Amino acid sequence: MSNDTTSKVPHVVILGAGYAGALCTRSLEAAVKNGHVRVTVLERRDGMHHKIGSIRASVLGGEHIDRVRIPFARIFSFAKLVECDIESIDPQTQTVKLRRNDNPIHYDILLCATGQASQCIGDLPPSVRGKDQVRTYFKSTSDVIRASQNIVIAGGGPSAIEFAGEIRAQFSDKKITIVCSSAHLLSSSVSRPPAKFFRSVYKLLVEQNIGLIRGEKVISPTPSDFPADQKYLAQPGLQIKTDSGHVLECDLLLWVFVLSTLLHRY
Repeated sequence: MSNDTTSKVPHVVILGAGYAGALCTRSLEAAVKNGHVRVTVLERRDGMHHKIGSIRASVLGGEHIDRVRIPFARIFSFAKLVECDIESIDPQTQTVKLRRNDNPIHYDILLCATGQASQCIGDLPPSVRGKDQVRTYFKSTSDVIRASQNIVIAGGGPSAIEFAGEIRAQFSDKKITIVCSSAHLLSSSVSRPPAKFFRSVYKLLVEQNIGLIRGEKVISPTPSDFPADQKYLAQPGLQIKTDSGHVLECDLLLWVFVLSTLLHRY
């Protein structure tokens, strides 16, 4: 390290600039402005993906697409932002090596905020980065949903329910079926909703003509059968098989749930 004044200030490196990474960065603003630390954020995209609203963007496209991308300049300007991919992290030397870059970044404190892996099409694939790519991605998802008439949604959490609701609100004639592996929807919720809430949800699904299959897990096809960087499977006469032997036919499968607790985005 050099001996200039800046290098003597502890260097905080934050991996990821999603909700957690952006919040961590913002929380250090006063410390940066007072000269107590300096902050570098490493992120593969040129804007923050605002997941709240991404399901609507996936279904409707149009003006909703730009609402789910927030330029980093609107979030923080006091930290250094490096748009990059990470090759490796060396705890011994406290350095982060970037791909296609021979100069590793030294850190005093390293914060990992890389998020979760989700197969939900509202969550961008790793290859989708820049503004134009985000627009193209959501236009493609809205186009395929618009073109499909029989849609199966695998998942029983809030995102699966929201997807069904967004599609039904826009398209009254499409057949929609939710396949939930648990006995009840929202079974993974940290705090179980009251019985009255569940009765309201199930009643609303019936009123909106949204099919629901509970206690069956989709075993074929699975995300491993999806094309690379595609979070849906669309084809005429697509057969969906469950672990109970149930066979459904559709032309679009949306697989909507978290795959793992940590997404290796870098």
